[in-house]
Amino acid sequence: MSFQLLTKYLRLLQQSNLIKAGGDGSFYSATDKGLEFLKHYYELRHHSRMADEKRKIVESQLSVESAENFRLRFASW
Repeated sequence: MSFQLLTKYLRLLQQSNLIKAGGDGSFYSATDKGLEFLKHYYELRHHSRMADEKRKIVESQLSVESAENFRLRFASW
């Protein structure tokens, strides 16, 4: 990542009140809003991974033949 892109992201995060510069601006820390955002982000990521795992289990339990029979049986509806 270039320095220019880094400063752009830091500015965006500061404007969104997700981080704040400390001392002379040589370090940054998360604000309460930033920590809350991270909490929600990690929860969402966790649930998304769980949903992907469940989808894979369901797909693996359906063989091509059973899925084809299901489609043929209910295609006339």
